[in-house]
Amino acid sequence: MIPLSEVTFDINNPPENNRDKMIVFLNYALLRLYNEWKGSSFLCDENLRLRLADDAMINSEWFVDAKEIEV
Repeated sequence: MIPLSEVTFDINNPPENNRDKMIVFLNYALLRLYNEWKGSSFLCDENLRLRLADDAMINSEWFVDAKEIEV
């Protein structure tokens, strides 16, 4: 799992500190859940885009094993 401090938000006026990043992330998540609950259509343009800096070095402890979920 990558720490939030390493994540860059591709939005206008991106948050600068971890507290603001968490608020923006939760805001997008809650709005999406609310729209799903209301049955509103969700536009892909409303997705929050997260990325790492172009020169970021990924630490090995950030990797998580992938597991298939049995249904």
